[in-house]
Amino acid sequence: MRVIVVVAWLVAAAQVHAAEVVVTVSGAESSGGEIGCALFAGAPGFPFEFSRARQVWTQVNAPCRFDGVGDGRYAIAVMHDLAGDHKLDTNLFGAPTKPWGVSNGVRPKMRAPTFEEAAFDVKGGEVAMDVRLGR
Repeated sequence: MRVIVVVAWLVAAAQVHAAEVVVTVSGAESSGGEIGCALFAGAPGFPFEFSRARQVWTQVNAPCRFDGVGDGRYAIAVMHDLAGDHKLDTNLFGAPTKPWGVSNGVRPKMRAPTFEEAAFDVKGGEVAMDVRLGR
């Protein structure tokens, strides 16, 4: 019985500190396709390996919403998937060929943004992020 009470308390405490991260995406080249948002909890795979992050896919001009996000440090990567394959295509040099963007508006030249450059802190409540797409 004590175990059930402790587990219930831990679940309730986690829900109190869970946040919602809402990502507003601008700069889509068309109203077709889907917007993919990836919430990374660390540097591995950031920014282009969406399979290593929590993903949300939505229509163009609709925000991406991540519910139940625990306190911590995160970064967002976004792409406009016109092909419908949920993959970020790249050219011969590894540069994305689909419109993309990351949190904090980071767009370095000649390299991908780092997790730390795009990172932000979540401490409960709602966190609003704006990401502008580009090529």
